[in-house]
Amino acid sequence: MRSTPDNPIPIPPTVFPKDIDPTAVSIVVDQDVGRPLGTGFYFLQRELFVTAKHVVVDRDNSVRANLVLMQNGPSYPKAEVAFVHPSLDLAVLRIDTPGCTVPLYPSDQRLNGKHGLRYWGYAPTRSDKVSNRYVVNVVEINAYECEPARERDDGVEWLLRFNSDWGEGGHSGGPVLSVGGGVVAVITEGHEGWLRATEIRGLLPAMRIEFPNAG
Repeated sequence: MRSTPDNPIPIPPTVFPKDIDPTAVSIVVDQDVGRPLGTGFYFLQRELFVTAKHVVVDRDNSVRANLVLMQNGPSYPKAEVAFVHPSLDLAVLRIDTPGCTVPLYPSDQRLNGKHGLRYWGYAPTRSDKVSNRYVVNVVEINAYECEPARERDDGVEWLLRFNSDWGEGGHSGGPVLSVGGGVVAVITEGHEGWLRATEIRGLLPAMRIEFPNAG
């Protein structure tokens, strides 16, 4: 039985490690169209925010230019697309006024179909846009399948697929977390009943940590 707006299935409670900052995940909004586009998360550094590429790039391959995160309203943090991966459905945004204290970090676990996982994702069918009430699901992944790797010009893309009664399009860009709280993958496809995610390690070579000037 799948969750629908008329017959929602209650989401079972999920307990995260105490060091996970709940503000590390946010909804990405395009102010030009006035609606949420998907999910994303602060990663490695407070100013850096990861999401799915198709969340911030139009169908004509133009980058959306008026993005904000749904945090700390009414002065929402502005998001600028800093990096678009050439072959993976992943992108990195730079945030002007971060609304997160502790960003998420990469997991040391590899996908093998055995580790317990959880995911975060924006849920359009559970949200009330009239009253500006937007819901983000936090869901246990009971089982997942490692799909055949895809050969890319710049490396290999590792994928996982899993069923979810709460799966929907707004989950794109949300993090898939290991039991310890580290990010293993990013949701790149959200469908009714199932989701697909790309392993985060394909993005790591493009990440650069910046430190403030010591002097």
